[in-house]
Amino acid sequence: MNAKINGQGCRTLAGDALPSRRVLLCSGLALMLSAPGCKYFQRHVELETPPPELFQQPPSLPELLGALNARSDRVLDLQTDMGHVTAPGFPRVPASLRMLRPRHMRLQANLLTRPVLDLGSNEERFWVWGAGEPVRFARHDQFANSAAATLLPVEPTWLMEAMGLIHFDPAGAHQGPFQREDGNIEVHTIVASSLGQRIRVVAIHPQYGYITEVQMRDARGGLLAIAKASRHRYFSEQQVTLPRRVSLDLVASQLPVKSFEFEAESYTVNLLHSVAAHPNLWAMPAGPSVDLAASGLQGVPLGAARSQPSQPSAQTANAEFHPQYRGYTQTR
Repeated sequence: MNAKINGQGCRTLAGDALPSRRVLLCSGLALMLSAPGCKYFQRHVELETPPPELFQQPPSLPELLGALNARSDRVLDLQTDMGHVTAPGFPRVPASLRMLRPRHMRLQANLLTRPVLDLGSNEERFWVWGAGEPVRFARHDQFANSAAATLLPVEPTWLMEAMGLIHFDPAGAHQGPFQREDGNIEVHTIVASSLGQRIRVVAIHPQYGYITEVQMRDARGGLLAIAKASRHRYFSEQQVTLPRRVSLDLVASQLPVKSFEFEAESYTVNLLHSVAAHPNLWAMPAGPSVDLAASGLQGVPLGAARSQPSQPSAQTANAEFHPQYRGYTQTR
C-alpha cells in the first residue's frame, strides 16, 4: 500500500404498560447493541494497579501490532454482572455481559427487577429481544442482506472490537502508527466485511498500549461508527488492560437511538472456558421470532427511523475523510 490512510434487548415488562415511545427506544437500543463478542478475577473496592509501561519510545508498526495482539489474545472471554446500559431518552438499567471470542456474546438488562433486554450471538446467528416484541434474528452469513444491515452500519461483532478485543492480522493491510493531536497514536487497517470494504481506525495510548478509540469508516472515509473507551483498568493476573466505560455512536445508523454507553466496575476474565461449558447461555430465546434475512423490514417497529435521514452527532461528524490532514504524522 502506497497511499496513506488518515483520519480520525426486553422480556415482557408488562408490555402494555410501557408507553409506545419507551418500546420504540428499547427496541432501537436493543438493535444497535446487537453484537456477537486464567482464573477467577473480580474486585470491588481496592487500590488500582497502574498498567506497566509498554513502550518507552515510539514503536514501529510490527512492534505495536505484536504488543497489542499479545495483550488482546490473553482475553479468551470476559463477563460481568456489575454493568449498566444508558442511552439518550432511555433509563439507566443494570446489565450483565458475557463475551466468548470470537462470536459468542450475551447482554441482558433488567428494569425494576424484570428483564427488559436480551441480545446475543452464537456461532450461527445473532438475536435481539425487546419488551413486548418478538425475537428478531439473522444468520451471520446473511447479515449483509438482512433488515439489520439497513439499520446497523457495522457488523454485530463490532461490539467486541469496541471493547478493545481486536486481533490485528499480521498479513493485513495496516498503516501507521500515526501521531494524533491528542497525544495518542493510530493504526489504520483496510478490512473486508460482508457490507463491503471498511477502514478501521484504532487509537492507542502511546505509553501503556491500551485502545482508547475505534472508528469504522466506509471505503471513501465516511464515518460509520465510533467507540470511545475510558476508565481503563489493569488486570495484573492476566496482564491485560480493559475499559470500564465504552461509549458508542453509530453515526450512520437509521435507528432513532444512535448512541449508548456500557459501563462496568469489574470483569471476570477467562472463566467461561468454552461454549460447551455453558450451552444454554448462547441459545437464542424461545418465543415468537422474526427472521430479518427473510422478512426485510417487515415486523421491525422502526419505521420512523427510515423516514428521517441519518445525521452524524456533533462530536463525531466529519464532512470528509482526507487521505492527508494536519496534525497527524507517522511516528516512525
